[in-house]
Amino acid sequence: ALLIILPTAFIGMYGAINYAGETTRDFLSNALLFDQADTVGALAIIGLFAAVLSTTNAQIFALGSELRSILRGKEKKVMVWAKIGIFVFAVITLIFSTYMSDKLVLLARTSFTGTSMMAPVVIVGVLSKEAPGKELFIVSITALFLFLISLFNIIPGEYYGFLIETILYAVLVITTALSLIIRKTKLQKSL
Repeated sequence: ALLIILPTAFIGMYGAINYAGETTRDFLSNALLFDQADTVGALAIIGLFAAVLSTTNAQIFALGSELRSILRGKEKKVMVWAKIGIFVFAVITLIFSTYMSDKLVLLARTSFTGTSMMAPVVIVGVLSKEAPGKELFIVSITALFLFLISLFNIIPGEYYGFLIETILYAVLVITTALSLIIRKTKLQKSL
């Protein structure tokens, strides 16, 4: 990890000094590609693509796992709905990657932010003996939806000086904490 993080930090500091007023596109292309040795530039591009593919793969895997754990019914029917959910997600990902083709780093950051909106479902699934409740799934999907429409400027991306994802994270943390407390209280009452 140190071999990856240190050179990246040095390249980032170099770019921050030499391209402070540039657009993100110019900053990244100059700092990562044109001002570096060809080998370093190639490794940077490979790393960016690997980050994007890794994030997408993780999102699809997490979505499929969570959909399967929430859906009830026969295994065959659950698998069909999980596959439909993954397909819809893949189409959304395709649209975003096409829309943001010149902003790979921003795409990776955006996809990570979108994925993290599902964190309450994963956290409760790990910390609780029961499957996450529908309320967490609804709150997470709503947060993800609000984040996505803020990317298209349908709703503002900032409120009172706070980015919408910061506000959504606060709501998700509170909802997750309440869900864990309620589950723990129910578990103690049943014992």
